[in-house]
Amino acid sequence: MLKRTRILNPELLKALAGLGQNDYLIIANPAFPIDAGIPVVDLSLIAGQPTLDQVLGAVSEELCIDSAILPSELEKNDEVCYKAVKDYLGDAPCKEVMYEQVKVLAKHGAAVIRTGDIRPYASLILLAAGI
Repeated sequence: MLKRTRILNPELLKALAGLGQNDYLIIANPAFPIDAGIPVVDLSLIAGQPTLDQVLGAVSEELCIDSAILPSELEKNDEVCYKAVKDYLGDAPCKEVMYEQVKVLAKHGAAVIRTGDIRPYASLILLAAGI
């Protein structure tokens, strides 16, 4: 099958295709707590790879993003990661909340993509847009 997307992982493609309007897609670091029952696509390879921004870059090409929820600590803790995330999100509105609140909101996730990113606060929530 020929595809127009860069994403090769079939489980990731399935998770993205299954999202409905305003569903939460969490991109999370390896330590991020995930509730039982939420499907997880584990892309972690080694400590540090792939990064949050690498995964977001690929996902943002495939998924229509309505908005995002970011940990408010990310900008202060890692300006480079924060800028890359904001660049990939483009004009999508971003709400910033404390990292602990991101964890609470993630309990309502439709799917989680686990990265290998070990930087603190390197997790976020994307809200899928309707077609």
